[in-house]
Amino acid sequence: EKLYYCGAKKVDFWPLASFDALCDPSKTDKDILSTKRDIDVIFIGALHVNKMPMIAAVKKAFGKSFRLHGLASLKKNIYFNLKYGFPGWVTPVPFTRYVPLYQRAKIGINIHNRGDYTVGSHRLFDLPANGVMQISDGGEYLDRFFSVGKEIVSYRDADELIDKIKYYLDHNEERNRIAFNGFRKVKKEYRIAKLFMKLGPLIKSGME
Repeated sequence: EKLYYCGAKKVDFWPLASFDALCDPSKTDKDILSTKRDIDVIFIGALHVNKMPMIAAVKKAFGKSFRLHGLASLKKNIYFNLKYGFPGWVTPVPFTRYVPLYQRAKIGINIHNRGDYTVGSHRLFDLPANGVMQISDGGEYLDRFFSVGKEIVSYRDADELIDKIKYYLDHNEERNRIAFNGFRKVKKEYRIAKLFMKLGPLIKSGME
C-alpha cells in the first residue's frame, strides 16, 4: 500500500527464506523432532535497543532455561544489564553453532527490531526449519507467512509471551505439533531454492 502511495506501478512480494547453512537439509518429517531437546527457550540475534525490554523480561522469568546469544558490544551489554537489572550477559556464537543450538531447543522466540512492520526476518524461517516451535511478534502480518496457532504462535507483549512459553513447555504434544507443522511449511514454501524458482517469473513479468 505504501509503495503504491509513493507512485510504484508494479509491486511484488518475495519473502526471505531458510538457507541450507542455517538448518540441516537432510532432516525429514520422520526425524526432525527425534533429537534430544534440552534447551527450553532460545533466542539468537543482535541485541538491538528496541529488543532489550522483551529479552530482559524473558531472561528474568526463565533464568538459565533461556539461552541467549547474539551480536552485542561491550557497551551494549553494560547498558542492557544496568538498565534492566542484570538479566544476563549476551555472548556471541559463530554461525556454525546456530544449527546445533537450534536442534537442541524446544521453543524459539522471535522479536523483530521494529515490531509488526518488520516481520519476516531470517529467524522467522530458521527456527521452524530446525524443528523449533516458534513464538513470534508480528500481529496481523504474521498470518501471511504461517498459520497462527497451527504452524506458529503469536504474542503481543512480554506477559503474554512469558505465559505462552510456560504453557507450551508444559504441553509437549501441542508444542511438537506446532513445531512439526512449521517445519513442513518451511520445507514446502520457504526453502531458498524454492524461492529462487519463484523469483524468475517475477523478474520476467516486471521486465515485460
